[in-house]
Amino acid sequence: MFSLSRRKKSTSDEEIERQRYDQYALEELQLVKIGDAGTALADISELHKAPFLKYYDEISRKIEPGMNVLELGAGTGRNTSVIYRDAFNLTALDISRKSLALLQARLPSVETLEASMEEIPLPAKSIDMIISSGSLSYGDPGLVNKEILRLLKPGGHLIVLDSLNGNPIYRLNRWLHYARGKRTKSTISRIPDKARIRSLSLEFNNSEIFYFGSYLPIMEFLQVFLGPARANQINLKLEKRYPSKKNAFKFVLTCSALKN
Repeated sequence: MFSLSRRKKSTSDEEIERQRYDQYALEELQLVKIGDAGTALADISELHKAPFLKYYDEISRKIEPGMNVLELGAGTGRNTSVIYRDAFNLTALDISRKSLALLQARLPSVETLEASMEEIPLPAKSIDMIISSGSLSYGDPGLVNKEILRLLKPGGHLIVLDSLNGNPIYRLNRWLHYARGKRTKSTISRIPDKARIRSLSLEFNNSEIFYFGSYLPIMEFLQVFLGPARANQINLKLEKRYPSKKNAFKFVLTCSALKN
């Protein structure tokens, strides 16, 4: 594991999140088998799985043998274990040392890197693809975007799954989590919005955005009467036939061919 010796003092929020995810890693270690790669979506309800499955699918469509891939905010490797193959070179980055230790115990072939997304100790134009699931809010947007664009080779790809700062129900839920001490204030203000998605997309020759969750508040209610499976079927049909970004709470962004 490579660890970056930071040249600046960590912000208080970053240190809080590092400690939080170190603790999460210790708790997860007690609950799962080290080699178990099938737990990525085990604790996610059927209604909430669609964006994750789309994220995995987009990565599998774009990735090629021999690529250098960087995963931002890899955590304990729950998503890493789904997408990793020996055919490409993967570096998993996170600020939590304990999370990365658990990831490497699960996936010894994956290189790990303990560092902030705001300052990544890798050479410019050295990465073919950057992937990220739910981690963009853990760094200053301007600095993280700058690092993404610095590291990618011309023609490189970016695939992101994250929450969207829009839906009022989920915004309230995030503030409740903050009030309960389960997340820091900066991670709320830094949740990606449509303006950030557009700014990243403009750096690439091609981009696609897929929105999820517009109908979830209704489906959460309906599943009480229809059951989770039936409610999920209806939700998927609505998402496919009437896609809506107005009230979406998650998105998958696929950017291809970084401009020179």
